Amino acid sequence: MASQFVEMLPPAETARPQQAAPDTPTSVIAQLTTHLLDMERVRSERVLNGVRAVVLVLLALVSALYATRLTPSLNRVNTGVLLPMVLWTVGQQMFFHRRGRAPRWLSTLNAIVDTTALTVLLAGYGVFGRAELAVKSPMFLAYTVIIATQSLTNSWRRAAGVSALAIAEYGALVTLLVVTGHLALVGNPLDTPIMPGSSLFDEGARMFLLAVAGGAATYATARQAQTLRRALTAQVQRDAEERALAVRLQEADKLAAVGTLAATVVHEVNNPLASISMLAEMLKATPLTPSQREDVDGIIKESRRTAEVVRDLLRVSHPREARDDAISLSRVATQALAVLRPLLRDQRVSIETELSDTVPPIRGFASRLEQIVLNLVINAVQAMEGRSGPRVVRITTGGDPTQVWLCVEDTGPGFAPGVAERVFDRFFTTKPVGKGTGLGLWIAREIITEHGGTVTAENREQGGARFRLRFPIALEPKVRLSA
Repeated sequence: MASQFVEMLPPAETARPQQAAPDTPTSVIAQLTTHLLDMERVRSERVLNGVRAVVLVLLALVSALYATRLTPSLNRVNTGVLLPMVLWTVGQQMFFHRRGRAPRWLSTLNAIVDTTALTVLLAGYGVFGRAELAVKSPMFLAYTVIIATQSLTNSWRRAAGVSALAIAEYGALVTLLVVTGHLALVGNPLDTPIMPGSSLFDEGARMFLLAVAGGAATYATARQAQTLRRALTAQVQRDAEERALAVRLQEADKLAAVGTLAATVVHEVNNPLASISMLAEMLKATPLTPSQREDVDGIIKESRRTAEVVRDLLRVSHPREARDDAISLSRVATQALAVLRPLLRDQRVSIETELSDTVPPIRGFASRLEQIVLNLVINAVQAMEGRSGPRVVRITTGGDPTQVWLCVEDTGPGFAPGVAERVFDRFFTTKPVGKGTGLGLWIAREIITEHGGTVTAENREQGGARFRLRFPIALEPKVRLSA
């Protein structure tokens, strides 16, 4: 039953692949457990309403059979109490239980109505018939039945309240009958079975038994509700863990396929890339115009960078140590934009830069950070495809005594609700099938994390998306993992 509600969990909360265990928030589990308990309350209330209908039908039949032997006043008492109760039972069945939506107040109101209706019925028997019908008939046991059924509502407060209400109403009933002279008080309790009236001892005993029944029902309700809540919480947690495990297994299969594909790509693509680089070097030795020589340099640089990116796919499964260098984020951005110049020109995308020359250097790998900037700019260009307004990519850098940052912004559509929090998840992509693998931003975050930095994604107030990369300033070289 709980598994259907685990579907309500946000994907980022149901399972976080980068952690060793599922991270389902306690508040979400508590919310689902409360929802399940409320469904149990609705189901129990529907059953109780059915039982109420059966009891009322039986009482109506008995009243009809004995109608000729009862006084007109007692028949009016039966009709005046049973008929509204039947209408109330049928009405809530039509308006609440048929739709499966019983409000929380309905359980409390039903308990009050049932207890009060019983008290009114007994009062009518005592006033218009004989007082002994009110205090000595088996109808008194209906109070204990009403109290006992409160355990099905999983609310000890309601059980305690109904118990107190039953004791108060019965006490008021006895007081009314004594004050109006309908019930005589017998001094000796041993005389009450054979004489009219009742004794204070008997009435006190009945109220004491109601209190005991109410206390037992309250305790049983509290224990049952606690046990049920623990069981449902464990079930919700278990279902969440099973879903998280299934997601991890699926991602593990995908990553295994990616690893096999990466090994094949490295083997099959490196040789053509080496040939392209060598031919470009040979072409560079021929007479060329400055523009042509710049394009050839771009081919050489891009082929080498592509070879590094292809080999970088193996870094997860085949790490090795390498020493990083002091690099400038502004220089990384400049080099990335030089590579992207033809793409930006073809897509008619304007570039705005604010690259500070005084940004302190960080320790890291320039090729990997350049790969991140290339990925973010290409994503921004693709996001702005088909837009009629200005298409602008803005790159800025800056820093303070403890950290430096690089920001990539665009004038695209921005992120849909809930997307910004998931763009760095493995295999998550908003691109059409065949145009995105969902690994680009995940790899970017992994690289940034290796450099000790963080990355965030958000919407700009003016429209569009913003990615902000932050890195700590570290002048001492560190040994990091590299492909």
